[in-house]
Amino acid sequence: MDQIKKLLPKCQNIKSLYLSEASSDSSYELLLSSVIDNCPRLESIAFNPSFISKETLRLFGQRFGHKLKHLEFLKEGFIEKKELILSLCPNLKSLYCADYLWLDFSGNEFNPNLEEIKLYVDLCSDEDVTAFNIFADKYHKKIKDITVSLLCDELPIFSELMTNFSVFPKLKSLTIEIFCTQSFDQWLQVLNHVLVESSDKLVCLKKLRLEFTTSSIPDLEKVSDSYFDLANFLINFKTLEEFFFESSSSYRYIITSSVDTIISLMNLKKFAIDCYDIDHKFYSIISKLMPNLRTFETNRISNECLPYLSSLKLLTRIAIHSFRSDESLVVQLVKNCPQIRRICLLSCEMKRSKETNEELKTLIESRPKLWIEIEEMEEIEDWGTDKVEEPE
Repeated sequence: MDQIKKLLPKCQNIKSLYLSEASSDSSYELLLSSVIDNCPRLESIAFNPSFISKETLRLFGQRFGHKLKHLEFLKEGFIEKKELILSLCPNLKSLYCADYLWLDFSGNEFNPNLEEIKLYVDLCSDEDVTAFNIFADKYHKKIKDITVSLLCDELPIFSELMTNFSVFPKLKSLTIEIFCTQSFDQWLQVLNHVLVESSDKLVCLKKLRLEFTTSSIPDLEKVSDSYFDLANFLINFKTLEEFFFESSSSYRYIITSSVDTIISLMNLKKFAIDCYDIDHKFYSIISKLMPNLRTFETNRISNECLPYLSSLKLLTRIAIHSFRSDESLVVQLVKNCPQIRRICLLSCEMKRSKETNEELKTLIESRPKLWIEIEEMEEIEDWGTDKVEEPE
């Protein structure tokens, strides 16, 4: 804390700050007070108002309110404190807060310059949907990013919410977090019916993220009768530039389609998938479906998949995480995919040998633009499940 207080007076040109959790409430308030005294050009801040007294928040608002362009609250609750700050920020252009639905936006003078809202919606009851609809009715043209969290048991509530997505003409990013307490079929129903039926309303959507977790595992025989047809799902979202699909369950998903019937998604530049059932057939679909792909993240890859990756001429970045293989796979990846400039391996278990290591070094020396990043490499039986961010 003392080091930060000494540093801030030397950073008077700083315009953006992210204040993470502090060791104590008092030290966090002292940190914000130091920001008030030493950062006159501040335009963007993310912080937790629960640690700050109303008096200090009022001082912060009086000091920066008219200059602040971006504001992010890092913790739910403490509505009165958030309303206090917002009332002092009339020129705010972007706002992220998980408590939107319960803030008092009744005053017409509130943030007339607000251009972008990032919304988090936790669906638990009809009351949540009602509150969302009231908020959306007033701010629908400003909402550009929505995260929806729900149980599959709340499917009727989610369906009602999705029918209203046509009122978001500027929605660019949508994240759906689903916790399934019963069968896999409920998840398929959400994907193949509710989302696809709403796809024609999401005309500006650029990013789509689907995350699936489960508390129960049906027997494999029952699961094998159901599958998620990735290609036929994605062709409903022709404006997409980024797509992320994650499953943390033990289901073995069947991702399949007929390659001959696939329509290419020319805008899709980034694709990330964390799933169990991925094979060379899946990669043949990817090569046809996403010809302009530039960044690919996965937890499954093999030598049989490399010809399909090689056909993606614009692919420059690939990230592989939580995977067990031989180092020779990396060698073959470098050999077969000369267009790739960055390879990231995270929480992978690799069998290494002196011969393959020397061969890899030689290949890297012959490719000066190639960068291989290795993090948390393991040479034991178990390996991690961390997701990898897009390589810089």
